[in-house]
Amino acid sequence: MGRRRQSREIAFKILFQIDVGKLNSEEVIRYFLAQQKASEAVLEYARELSQGVIAENAKIDKVIKENTHKWKLERIAGVDRSLLRLAIYELLRYPHVPKSVIMNEAIELAKKYSTEESSSFINGILDKIGQAFK
Repeated sequence: MGRRRQSREIAFKILFQIDVGKLNSEEVIRYFLAQQKASEAVLEYARELSQGVIAENAKIDKVIKENTHKWKLERIAGVDRSLLRLAIYELLRYPHVPKSVIMNEAIELAKKYSTEESSSFINGILDKIGQAFK
């Protein structure tokens, strides 16, 4: 598994824990990263992603709401919500990373941690959002 993919997966797990558990973000990040057997570069990127999503959560959620007209944010499954937040953050803040890579990673994580329908749902939303980044 590539370093960035590993970082994204760790960041996703952190974000999911915080979102669903309503836990203190810094404590979850610190604890979760300490439990990982990964390189320092992987852990640092996972920390950067996690903290970035948390810091810009309101802006990211606004983007989700604007692109899911028939879905309330609370109705989106926690896994899918966390994956969308992570991917949207990367789309907004990492223009040097190809958007196709960001979107594909989110879809692959959805297939691994959610359902086939979820991967299609995430793909549709990210595709719509990704159009704004052309």
